[in-house]
Amino acid sequence: MVSPFRREAITAMTAGAGADGPSHRCCMDLSAEDLPGGITKVVLQGRFDTTGAVVMELPFNKILTERRKIIVDLSAVNFLASYGIRVLLVGAKIVKSK
Repeated sequence: MVSPFRREAITAMTAGAGADGPSHRCCMDLSAEDLPGGITKVVLQGRFDTTGAVVMELPFNKILTERRKIIVDLSAVNFLASYGIRVLLVGAKIVKSK
């Protein structure tokens, strides 16, 4: 069951989305790049606030469960909330458990 808080965050992130995808309200971007040696570089960009963390958590964890060696590039993150730190720590535990 989705909590009311998450539902509100998801609604806020998808409001105004059109056929071309999310509008200016989207606060986070995620991209993944395969590097030599079986390393995957995950680049996060934008505000990793509570709303951004809710939106990024599932795709971020999906990448982490599929790969073994991960580098997370936060150089383009301009704000990091405690929930964003939680997402990163849970991700580290996912990778470490493999």
